Amino acid sequence: KRQADRRAAEELVALGNLAVPSLADLLFENVGRGSELAAKALRKIGGVQVVEVLTKAWEQGVLSTWSFIHDLGRVGGSEEAQAAAAKALINGLQKDLFLTENDNDLEWALMSLRDIGGVQ
Repeated sequence: KRQADRRAAEELVALGNLAVPSLADLLFENVGRGSELAAKALRKIGGVQVVEVLTKAWEQGVLSTWSFIHDLGRVGGSEEAQAAAAKALINGLQKDLFLTENDNDLEWALMSLRDIGGVQ
């Protein structure tokens, strides 16, 4: 089953932006493993649209704060997409949105920013 899941995710990544709406639907269905695979495939596809989908999923509680931070730090695509991811992280930091019950969320947000290149 995991191998079939992995193959399906790889096929969706190969479709690139054509797959983003389908992956977003899967993500918002919030069905455990399928939702995780959708987020992983989305961040591999990358792009500003993906950053917007991930942000909306987090705001609606579909993605945990940790998953959101982790996915933004690894979003692929153009410099524009990475700038959008950095902006979303900086916005969360400025509004103290990452001060959660998990003390590591703030640290992860800073590490994700560093990974993007937003912190030198």
